[in-house]
Amino acid sequence: MRIFAVDPGPNMSAFVLWNTEEQRIENKGLVKNEAVEVLISQGDFDMLAIEMIASYGMPVGQSVFWTCVAIGSFAKCLSIYPPHKLKFVYRKDVKLHFCGAVKAKDAHISQVLKDLLEPGLKPREKPKGVLKGVKKDEWQALAIAIYTESLEKKK
Repeated sequence: MRIFAVDPGPNMSAFVLWNTEEQRIENKGLVKNEAVEVLISQGDFDMLAIEMIASYGMPVGQSVFWTCVAIGSFAKCLSIYPPHKLKFVYRKDVKLHFCGAVKAKDAHISQVLKDLLEPGLKPREKPKGVLKGVKKDEWQALAIAIYTESLEKKK
């Protein structure tokens, strides 16, 4: 299965195309939302997994609402490809899956991914294998993809 995972933002979003059978990243990037829409519209994957906004009762800024617009736009792009699956993933579920704690930070998740996918990596050593070149929000998109893969395996 190929999972296209998105860590959405108000203007730019990170994505990873994760091949579950080969356990490798086929494509990744941090690009403008319009570019993500084009990639989704091409439909070259089996499942779309998007991080969903959750309310925790705190006031939010305008960027959160623009991120919600982006999420809806991404989901709508998929509507022309009915055989694809769509999964909305909540950040707290990803944190619990990888770290066992809702208070986990992005750095904790990326470290767990390094330990999982490149176990021989030394502290502060740059990944050379499957994680080579992964940066910034791409880590979170990868976490979304691998979390979604684990959900599918449980079915």
